[in-house]
Amino acid sequence: MKLLRRFPSIKGFTIIELLVVIAILGVLITFGINLWQRAVVNARDATREQDLNQVKTALELYFDENGSYTPSNSGDIGCEDVPGGRTISWGIEFECFGIRYMKRLPRDPIAITSHHYCYVASGATPDSFELWADMENDNNSNTSDSPPAACMGYDYVIVNSN
Repeated sequence: MKLLRRFPSIKGFTIIELLVVIAILGVLITFGINLWQRAVVNARDATREQDLNQVKTALELYFDENGSYTPSNSGDIGCEDVPGGRTISWGIEFECFGIRYMKRLPRDPIAITSHHYCYVASGATPDSFELWADMENDNNSNTSDSPPAACMGYDYVIVNSN
């Protein structure tokens, strides 16, 4: 009895109050993580769109110099500056006939070894092309469900024709 008289009004949190606070923090953290992941996905898709627009500009420069777009070879950009031509892979310099059109062709932000971007040219002397990317967010404006065979699995397209 003396102990209760000595500490009659001990203040503190009950276990229920602590559990409620922890539950509220857990819900807030969950929402924050979901918003963060969505922002990261949108940022990668914006990077893909910018990459394709830069490649489009480089290909238009190539067209201005040569009167046609580069040939297409299984989704990679081709260059016919040597007999039989050669393929320019994504991630290396885009140079044809001694002219550098891009210091480095971009690669997809999360593709490690393959499935970067896809390039397809069409026409007898290629006068149009399509650039394809695989977007993570399906709400983009240039999405398409019908890519050419070389670009299966891609869903975002930038088309150019002269």
